[in-house]
Amino acid sequence: MQEYRLVMQYKNPEGRFINNDIIISGNIKAPKKILDLGLRHNDQIEVLQKIQDTILNKQSEYLKEDINYCPKCGNKLHKNGINKCSFNAVFTDHKVPVHRQLCGNCKWSSVPSINSLFGSHMHPDLIRLQCEEASKQSYIKAKFSLNLKACKTRKVNSTMTLHGVVETVGNYISQNPNEDLSKVIPARTLVVQVDGGHIKSKERDSRSFEAITSVIYKPENIVFKGKKERGVILEKHCAASSINDQQEQIKKTNSYCCKKRRDDERH
Repeated sequence: MQEYRLVMQYKNPEGRFINNDIIISGNIKAPKKILDLGLRHNDQIEVLQKIQDTILNKQSEYLKEDINYCPKCGNKLHKNGINKCSFNAVFTDHKVPVHRQLCGNCKWSSVPSINSLFGSHMHPDLIRLQCEEASKQSYIKAKFSLNLKACKTRKVNSTMTLHGVVETVGNYISQNPNEDLSKVIPARTLVVQVDGGHIKSKERDSRSFEAITSVIYKPENIVFKGKKERGVILEKHCAASSINDQQEQIKKTNSYCCKKRRDDERH
């Protein structure tokens, strides 16, 4: 019977590979069904988890605040143990050691975290995946889809986290539109469909609030498959707002969407 081992090695300053850390090992057996071919989904995630842990442990040697002297008294700082901090990769979650520093004179201490060093404990690839999933479906369905990909239930995929991520990214896009329209060829015609309705608030003793949505598209992007079937819009831009601002936000996003549809004319 054949055996296999997946090994992680590191190159020392002398150029030699050392530390044969075994990531996974097992026996190679004759497959009797298709499930026996290769590694199962959860096994693949486990391999990724161990590889990430190994690399992160090595990178942790550099994880500390970029200061060598006490900002309070100027005394040289010394290492003062580690602080294990959460880090969320695309499919795996980790506890990464981050080095604390202490001033031996005035006892000022530096206790950094992944969040304080990088501004977030979530990898941008994970945030992008969360935004893509949560923008196509409800937060509950997005949470289920993301957990299915990771082969486990993850706290970082909670509906509250997904809501916060989408809100943060959406607000940034809304406040920082790409307005470079110097080479835009105007579209001949644009169709704007606007609709609104009142939504009941989840907060007690609160009245309903108005939500307005709009769709902007070019007439030639409507395709009719049959005489009795409704048309399908192949390409469109959408805008929405529920802010109580005398419809200023929806007007702003509508204007931007119209410019984006004009912008598509040049491609």
